[in-house]
Amino acid sequence: MTAKGWRPVALAALFISATLALEAGWGPRFGGELRVLVPALPARVGPPDDSAPAKRLLAGLVHETLIGWGSDGQPQAGLAGSWAPAAGGREWSLRLREGALFHDGSAVTAERAAASLRRFLRSASPAAAHLASALEGGPAFARGASEELAGVGASEGELTLRFAQPRAAALATLASLGAAIVGADGAVGAGPFVPTFSLPGKRAVLRAFAEHVRGRPFLDRLQIEVAADRAERARSLKAGTSDLALEVLAPAQAWSTALLVLDTTRPPFDDPRARRAVDAVLDRPELASRWSEGGEPRFGLGFLDPPAAEAVSPGPPLVGSIVIEVASDVPLPLGRRVVALLSSLGLRVAVVAPLARANARLLRFAPEIPERALHLRELLVLAGAPADRIAALEAADAIGDAPGRSAALDAVAAGLHAERSCLALVGLPLGFAARDGVHGARFDASSRLVLEDAWRDER
Repeated sequence: MTAKGWRPVALAALFISATLALEAGWGPRFGGELRVLVPALPARVGPPDDSAPAKRLLAGLVHETLIGWGSDGQPQAGLAGSWAPAAGGREWSLRLREGALFHDGSAVTAERAAASLRRFLRSASPAAAHLASALEGGPAFARGASEELAGVGASEGELTLRFAQPRAAALATLASLGAAIVGADGAVGAGPFVPTFSLPGKRAVLRAFAEHVRGRPFLDRLQIEVAADRAERARSLKAGTSDLALEVLAPAQAWSTALLVLDTTRPPFDDPRARRAVDAVLDRPELASRWSEGGEPRFGLGFLDPPAAEAVSPGPPLVGSIVIEVASDVPLPLGRRVVALLSSLGLRVAVVAPLARANARLLRFAPEIPERALHLRELLVLAGAPADRIAALEAADAIGDAPGRSAALDAVAAGLHAERSCLALVGLPLGFAARDGVHGARFDASSRLVLEDAWRDER
C-alpha cells in the first residue's frame, strides 16, 4: 500500500511520535498550510466552461472528474474506478468507486454523474460540444431541441455512454474540468480540497477533504491569493511570506501558448492579405527571447507553427484602426510588444480588457484535454470556424483506423494554419517556484496544478 492509501487513524494515534520522526527524515507528513500566490483567480469556483488556466486552477483543486487523461493518451481513474467497452466500442460502462462522497457528505451516484454530464453538454465548452456530437441524441439535446438523451444512462453505480459510432478516444472528453461531477445544488464538488472562504478574483481558502477518493491530501489547508505582478510573487517567496508562487523565474513544469486570434468577419482581418501581413510581422524568435529570460525558447502548438521552409512575405501597409483584447494572464511585456508589431503595419491599435468587442484577441491557451481532436476543436472554436469546418473535424475523429484518422486531423490542422486566423506566437511556461521544504506539487498532463500530494518538511 502507498503512504496515501493506508491512513488508519488508530495506528497513526498509537505511533504518532515515531511517525513524525520518520516523516521528517524520510518522506511525506500530514498537516500544515501552504500559501500560494497566483497571477489570477476566477470569480467562481464551479466547473469552468473554457480552458483559461486561471479558471482551471481552483476548479482542479475543488472538483473531481470521472476520469483523468494521462500524458500517455490513456484514461486514468477518477470518480470512476473502472470502465469497459461493449457493442464494438459504441457503448462504454463506467463503474463509480464505492464510497465516493461530495464535500457535503452526500454520495456520488451514477444519477448525479448523469445529471452533471447533462449540464456539461449544454455548456459553452468545446469538449462538451464534441461529446454531444458523438452521443446518441446528443446534438438535439445540446441545442435544447429535446430533453431526451439516449446516449447517457445510469443505474446501480454505473454510468453508460452510447455513441452513434465508435470513437478513437471516446472517454477523453470526460477528463474536462467542465465535466466535473457536482452535487444536487450544482456547485458542491468532490475534489481533494473543500472551499471555506472565497473573495472572488482575489483570495480563496481551502481545507483538505478527508474523504477524497484518492485519500486525504497531506496538507491541512491552502491559502491562494492573487499577486498579479510576477516580481511581487518572486519577492514574497524570497521573503518567506509565501510558500509557492506560480510563473516566477523557474523551470517550466508545463506549457501554455500565447495566441493571437483574428476576427475574420470584420475589417481589416476579413481580408486574407491582412492576416498574412500580421503573420509576416510577428517575429516569433524575438518574442520568445523576450519571454524565455535566457532559457530555451519554445513556440508551443506545433501544428500551428509556420513550417520551416515557409516564407511569409509582408504585403502593403494596413490602414485603419483595430481594437485588441489582451487577457489578464498574458505577460504585460509580451502584450506591449505584440501591440507595437501590429502598429508597425500602419494600424492604430487600441487595447481593451477582455469581454469587449474586438478585431483581435491576445490570450493564453492550454488545451482543455491533451488529445489532438479535442485540442483542434478548441482552436476552431476560438477562431470562429464555420459549421462545415467543425463537421470536418467530427468526421475525421470518427475514422476507425488510426493512420486515416491522423491524416484527416492533419488536414484540419493544415486548413486552420492556412487561414491564419489563430496565430501561435510563443510557448509560455506554466511553472512555479517553492520554498525549501515544500514537496510534491506538480502540474498534470492537462496543465492543472496538483496540490493533493504536496507536503511540507517542518524540520
